[in-house]
Amino acid sequence: MLPSLSELHLSSCLLENANPSLQYANFTSLEYLDLSDNDFFSELPNWLFNLSGLYHLNLGENRFHGLIPETLLNLRNLQVLILQNNKVSRTIPNWLCQLGGLNKLDFSWNLFTSSIPITLGNLSLLTILSVANNNLTDSLPESLGQLSNLEVLDVGENSLSGIVSHRNFVKLSKLSYLSLDSPLFIFDFDPHWIPPFALQRLGLSYANLNLVPWLSIPNWIGHDVKALRLRSNEFRGVIPLQICQLSSLIVLDLANNKLSGTIPQCLNNITSKVLINASKSDILGRNT
Repeated sequence: MLPSLSELHLSSCLLENANPSLQYANFTSLEYLDLSDNDFFSELPNWLFNLSGLYHLNLGENRFHGLIPETLLNLRNLQVLILQNNKVSRTIPNWLCQLGGLNKLDFSWNLFTSSIPITLGNLSLLTILSVANNNLTDSLPESLGQLSNLEVLDVGENSLSGIVSHRNFVKLSKLSYLSLDSPLFIFDFDPHWIPPFALQRLGLSYANLNLVPWLSIPNWIGHDVKALRLRSNEFRGVIPLQICQLSSLIVLDLANNKLSGTIPQCLNNITSKVLINASKSDILGRNT
C-alpha cells in the first residue's frame, strides 16, 4: 500500500512473522530496509528478493535459517548486506561476486560451512568483510589481499587453517581492523615486511602464538594499534617490555594465558587508558 516508501526501519520491534511465503511486496521504491534484532524464525522470505531498488539490507540479530537463495542477485543495487547473528547455513555462494556494488558484507555468527569463496576477492568496493564465528574451513584466500578498499577483515572463530603470510595482505593499504583468531593458522610473515596498512585493532586469539617467540612482537603489528587481543595463546613467563613500543595501546587482552611476573612499568603509567584483561593468568600487580 506504500509504493513510494524509500526507507523502512523496523529494528528491535519484537516482530515474529516475516511472511516467508509471500511472493511479492509492493515496495517498488524501497532502498533501505532494516529488520534487525527481531525474532523472525523462517527461511529468508521470497518477497525480499523482488525489492530491486534496495541498496541497504539489514537482517541481523534474528533466527533466519536455510541457505541464501540465488534470487538475491535480483538486488543489483545492493551495497550493504548484513546477516549477522542468524542461523543461515551451507556454503557462502560463489555467485555473490556478481553483486559488484557491495561495500559491506557481514555474515558473522551464522552456520556457514566449507571455505571462503575465492570469488569474494572480486568485490573490489568492499570496505567491511566479516565471516567470523561460523564453521568455515580451508585456507584464507589470497584473493582477499586484492581488496584495496578493505578496512575491516574479520575471519576469526572459524576452523580456517593453512599458511597466512604477507601475501594475504598485498594491497590492503586501508586495513585498520584485522581478526585472525584461529588455532589452525600457520603464520609465515617476512620479518622485514613493511605492511601497507596501519592497524588500529588486531585479534590473534587461539592462534598458537606460543609457537613463535613471545618476546618478539612482530613488526607488522605496527605502533599505531589501539586494541590488541591475544587471549588463549598459552603464553608463559612475563609480559615482554617490547609491549611498551605500542604507545597508542588502549585495550590489551591477555586472558586465558599462563603469564607470571609483574606488569611492565610502561603500562602502569597509563592505567587510565589501558585495560589488561588477564583473568586466569598469574600476574602480580593486579591493582593496575
